[in-house]
Amino acid sequence: MHTLLVVVSGALGAALGPWLARASAVLHRGWPTVTDLWEGGDRMHRRRVAGCSAACAALFALGAQHWGGTARLVPILLLFAVLVVVTAIDLEHSLIPNRVVFPALGLSVLVTALASVVDGTPVALAYAALGAVTFCAGLLAVHLLNPAGMGFGDVKFALLLGWFLGWSAGAAGDALLGVLMALLVASAAGSVVGLGLLVRRGRGAHYPFGPFLALGVIAVLLLTPAI
Repeated sequence: MHTLLVVVSGALGAALGPWLARASAVLHRGWPTVTDLWEGGDRMHRRRVAGCSAACAALFALGAQHWGGTARLVPILLLFAVLVVVTAIDLEHSLIPNRVVFPALGLSVLVTALASVVDGTPVALAYAALGAVTFCAGLLAVHLLNPAGMGFGDVKFALLLGWFLGWSAGAAGDALLGVLMALLVASAAGSVVGLGLLVRRGRGAHYPFGPFLALGVIAVLLLTPAI
């Protein structure tokens, strides 16, 4: 049964991928229309569709493998879908739109609250709030010290990421540790890429940090034992 759930979740992610790619193609400048989502138009590129489909399929399958058929799986799959969209937009436009982050955050609060009630862990919402505030405050401090190196979009994105890091923790200390580990993974991966860009393009080469934040959070969530 567990294997079937993993396969079905991966197939669902693969099917959802093209829709996420179509949405990401226009969300940087406005809300997508029905035509944008259905046809894609000239803005669509095969590479974006393939990337979003592969990433979403892999993340959904890994999520099902880790959380199984628990109430926590649905919010996690929601997060993974949002991360695919944000990563696609940030890689192409170096932008994390408010129209993606804040609706996703509001919906995430709702679905995690429902899941916490179902699995009998309402205290997890307190840890989620702690994770969101801590992650956001940490990136805000970096932004204030170096606005050119850390965009304010990343700071707002941290609210969503920190919420899930805290919600997936079993205690307040675990929530703080999860935030720290996600930042370390993101910083390490970003530094490697930044070094490569420095060698290829020289000083002043810019690259978006949102995808690395997403990577750090995914790594922590998947490596942390499911509650």
